[in-house]
Formats: sequence, C-alpha cells, structure tokens
Amino acid sequence: MNKDDVIYSLSLIFCILFGYIYRNINNKEFKKWIGTILGLFLMVVLGGYHTLHLFVVCIGNIFILFHNKKKCHLLSFLFSFTYLLFFRTTVYFGIPYPPAHMNMIQMMFTLKMVGLALDLENCTLAMGDYDNKTDEQKAEIIYSYFNLTVADVFHYSLNYIGIVTGPYFRYRTFLDYIDLPFSKYANCEKHTLKKLRIFPLIAVIFLFLSYYWPISVSCQPNELLIIVPQKNFFNTVHGHTVFGTCG
Repeated sequence: MNKDDVIYSLSLIFCILFGYIYRNINNKEFKKWIGTILGLFLMVVLGGYHTLHLFVVCIGNIFILFHNKKKCHLLSFLFSFTYLLFFRTTVYFGIPYPPAHMNMIQMMFTLKMVGLALDLENCTLAMGDYDNKTDEQKAEIIYSYFNLTVADVFHYSLNYIGIVTGPYFRYRTFLDYIDLPFSKYANCEKHTLKKLRIFPLIAVIFLFLSYYWPISVSCQPNELLIIVPQKNFFNTVHGHTVFGTCG
C-alpha cells in the first residue's frame, strides 16, 4: 500500500469518527463552517495544490448560478464536465496529473455543482408559475425553495461529508441535514457497526488484488496494457472492486 492509499484510508477513518461529533453540533452556522473547513483541509491533504481545480469549477459555477438562474443548469453542465475533461488530460497541457484520489473528489464536486444548478433552475421556474399550481404542488415548491448565497455554494460544495467516497446528495438534503433535527435521532452507531462487520473481508480482497494486480499498473502507458491484456482486465476488475467496496 503506497503513501497515497495510507493517507486516503486515514482520511476515511477520521471522517467516520468525526461524524459523531459533527452531528451533535447545534449551532447551524458553526456547523456549516466546521464542515467546510474540514472538507477543504481534506482536499488539500489528498490533492495538494491540485485543489485549485476545485476552486476554478466552484467560482465558474458561482458566476453561472447568479448570472442566469433560469438557464444555469445547461451552462453549468457544459462548463463543469468540460473542465472535468480538461482535469483528466492536464498532462497534455503541461500540467502534472493530480493524485489518483483527486479524480473521485473532482467528480463528486462536478456532480454537486451541476445538481445545484438543476435545483436552482427548477426552483426559479416553479416560483414563476406558482399561482397556477395545486395546493399540494405549492407546498412542494415552498419546501424546495431556497435563497442561495455565495457562501451557501461554498458550504455545500466543500463540506467534508461525502467528499472522499461520496455519495452525492442534493442541496436540499444538505439544508435538511443542517436545519432539521432528524439526524440526531438516527441510529448511526448501529448502521456504522453493521457496515464495519464486512471490513475484514474487504481488507483481504483489497490486499490480495493489490499484491497480484497492483492498481499502479493501470497508470502505465497504454502500449504495456495492450501487450499484456490480462493485466488490463484484472486492473479494471481491481479498480471497480476498490471503488465498490469503499463506497
């Protein structure tokens, strides 16, 4: 296991342990800032200066979100995924490849930005036709409506929850977690321990695959993978297994 994997694993363990403290913070604004600062810290630890890619996407989307709320989803989609393509091909522009774990972080960040744009666009369009809705639809619109600020974009996108392995969650879910008290009543300890029961099996599978088919081989030139097709196949299996078990 290389250094990046060790740092990544320690980050996962830290996030799990810190979750118990985080969910018991009562002050909403303080909770937002703690989640944002911790998320930014994890990004820097895992990605170093490559974290700047995230800020480019974030600032670009902020401009899109507040420039045209009725068409922001398409613009955000085009910008964010175009930049993701650039992120995956930086070496062709003279910029070193980011660490492997930054790929997951960048992808989750992209999904958050595009999803936020979709929610904001739907919210804006729904409010424009509010009077023609049924009472049930009006209640749904009122529940889904939100006043978005620049600070909110940063808090949502940089929050440490889900930043390492996911899952993706909507901005509405983020607001509910911050504003509503239901998270305090969820039996998180029970579900966490239930998931940890299969950890030894996952660890054995990971170590076995890492020993016989190191995932680092997948970073070698394509010519090598063509010459040794079985390694290409097993590294594909390895990659999906690692991401599947971590998720």
